[in-house]
Amino acid sequence: MASLTGTPTYSGGNWSFAGQGNYKLGSVTDRWVEGAPSGTTVANTELAVAEGHAKVAVRVVDLGNGQWTYHYAVHNLDFARAVTEGSEPNLRVLSNRGFSAFSVPLEAGAVVGTQRFSDGDLEAGNDWTFSSAGDRLTWTAPAGQSLDWGTLYLFSVTVDAPPSSGQSRLNVAQAGSPAFYDIDVPVPGARADVIFGSGFE
Repeated sequence: MASLTGTPTYSGGNWSFAGQGNYKLGSVTDRWVEGAPSGTTVANTELAVAEGHAKVAVRVVDLGNGQWTYHYAVHNLDFARAVTEGSEPNLRVLSNRGFSAFSVPLEAGAVVGTQRFSDGDLEAGNDWTFSSAGDRLTWTAPAGQSLDWGTLYLFSVTVDAPPSSGQSRLNVAQAGSPAFYDIDVPVPGARADVIFGSGFE
């Protein structure tokens, strides 16, 4: 897997891609994290298990006024929980789905602002749904729209809580064990105590 940079141009009903270069091996999330603006909190953690690999890359942007936007780029490299039938040499793969939900913990009392989901198309009908219920921020796939191998989705949310160490969670679309995997990433942490914010305790 690799990525390169270039300039896409649309003309005469066709796209061209000029100036190709800067070839880089690895997930495009590697390039995305390395290119983050100065002052951005970043992380790029790989899940490596027997069922495959995925990366959760993060950019946390301090908006000022006690607001932070968390951008999570989840790239399923080759993770799949296969359902098969028969045996070699007549083995048949019935399905090989990836992840059906992505979530991060939410500090009690934190206020959630705008959120965004991007799967690379403009079809609203296949977008994952967002919930801030309980103690988690969760995006859930509609039926048949799991994050399968070779696919990257972006999950963004604004919260009035600064980044702290925590774990994101990827739920596996296919039943089995384990039902989910936790990955270390920055998550919305404890808010500053506004009562003692002046320092005059």
